[in-house]
Amino acid sequence: MTDQLIQETVVRQVAPPPSVPSPLLVANLLSDLDGLMEMLVDEIANDSWINAFLLAAGANQVAEDRLHEGSIARARIAKHVARVVPGAGGRAAAAALRATDGAVWAARSATRGHGRLDTWQLELGGLVDKLADAVAETAGLETDAMLASAKRLRSSLAAVSPALRRSVLRLPSCFRNFDQQPDDLERLTDDFILAFPDRLRPVAVVGVRTSGSYTAPLHGAYLRARGFDPVHVLTFRPGQRWRRSELDVLRSVRADGGIVLLTDDPPKSGGSLARAAHEIERLGFDERSIVLLLPLLGDMEVPPPSLRRYPSIVLPWEDWSVHARLEASAVFDALAEMVGSDSEVGSVHPLAMPTAKRRGHVRSLYRVQLRRDGEQLTRDICVEGVGIGYFGDHALAVARRLGAFLPKVIGVRDGLVYREWLPERGRVDPPPPERVGQIAAGMVDYVTSRARALAVDEDTSLRLIDRGAVWQQAGDIIMRAFGPASQFMRPIAHPVFRRLLHVARPSVIDGACRPGNWFEGGEPRRFLKIDFDKRAFCSLDIYCYDHVFDLAGCVSNSADGRLTAALHDAYLDKTGAAIDPER
Repeated sequence: MTDQLIQETVVRQVAPPPSVPSPLLVANLLSDLDGLMEMLVDEIANDSWINAFLLAAGANQVAEDRLHEGSIARARIAKHVARVVPGAGGRAAAAALRATDGAVWAARSATRGHGRLDTWQLELGGLVDKLADAVAETAGLETDAMLASAKRLRSSLAAVSPALRRSVLRLPSCFRNFDQQPDDLERLTDDFILAFPDRLRPVAVVGVRTSGSYTAPLHGAYLRARGFDPVHVLTFRPGQRWRRSELDVLRSVRADGGIVLLTDDPPKSGGSLARAAHEIERLGFDERSIVLLLPLLGDMEVPPPSLRRYPSIVLPWEDWSVHARLEASAVFDALAEMVGSDSEVGSVHPLAMPTAKRRGHVRSLYRVQLRRDGEQLTRDICVEGVGIGYFGDHALAVARRLGAFLPKVIGVRDGLVYREWLPERGRVDPPPPERVGQIAAGMVDYVTSRARALAVDEDTSLRLIDRGAVWQQAGDIIMRAFGPASQFMRPIAHPVFRRLLHVARPSVIDGACRPGNWFEGGEPRRFLKIDFDKRAFCSLDIYCYDHVFDLAGCVSNSADGRLTAALHDAYLDKTGAAIDPER
């Protein structure tokens, strides 16, 4: 029951709101390196340290993936050949590919460390560390030096690697899809120090990309602030080979009796962390000198079995800092900042609601008493996790362009979006048969309006290979007909499906248009859409810029022929265009 009071109501005086940097509103989160560097310069100039750090860490992830990309690709090919070619022939072919990869990597490594991209990435990595210090508030800010470095990196990018400029970042689940905060990493770091207090013991913090590109620099900043020296920060993607500079760092740490800290997303099976730990062991580290920093989700209390042979520092789900941000007093303060001078928050008390899914964002519900122009108002407010910095402010980037179709969004604070709660009685799932046409028209109105409001210049998914682009997933489904040879058909099938699923007017889709996410409500009464900001850029890695994808998602049951036909008819009436069968 959503009207069940579960905690004491909070009523108190409001302190003046602190200064908050203007949000960075990015509708298309799949930024390329050019875009990241442009925004980075602006955010440093605006003293927006969390966004500057996120942008720099994302740019560094792109650069490091480029520096390692050949070895990862060849390793995947060798693994596939061993799987699909039977017997000794397949094993021999895979071994030959691995040997070739080793020779190519050795030749490249002989000159690596002095190339333009290596030098560029080295300076960028240093800037990431300084911005991590700024986020952690551990050192005096060198704003002018950081701004000069960012501008220098931006201006030199074209000369370093023209192709790299169009490379697209991978979104970090830690700060986009889960509700981790920098202070959770600080807590893990402090707990590590309690267990391993020797500040003179060398430390290498190795982040498993992608999330490790963000978490490792922050752990490094907290360690430096607490007197650890030396502290090295590296990242690693399972399947890659180590660069010479990375090997030099790790061998130095091992020779001096140092320790390696491994960091990544909250583990599910722990496979990526286990593979990374194994690769570090192969360099001569004892398993007792490899320590895992593990935030845990849901009811997981100990690491997965694949990780239990290594020492670990864990942060149970109930100790994540997001729970403090959901206390009634914290919600009261956040609302008081956001409602504006024409309203006053009188009281806040939590209401019971169904538990959120285990791996995903938190969600809580509150009954809020407001005073406006002498009138007492009662509002039920939903508070949901959306991610930190510009990853979370993406919700505002969408809401400000589509407000007529959404529940009222009050604002975003500390990784949480505050919005009007829609009562269950307004949900249109399943659509009543007598209203299917009206509901379909409302869905089409939202989808087409969104396509106009969130139009982009380019379908970024066309640049993504093996990263969940819908055009590639469609091709892979068809290629299953070729059995073990399917991977060898990719050079033919991929260009075909790129053309077949070409989008003339790409836009940022919703991605979560199933009937259960539609309500009827608001004043005046209309169809409203929830979960409007999550699925287009989420950990499922399903990327598409065709708004027809959203129309298909409106039909949760493929056997619902009435709704399907009504959507086709409503779309034709709205746009004058039929939907191609391929789309």
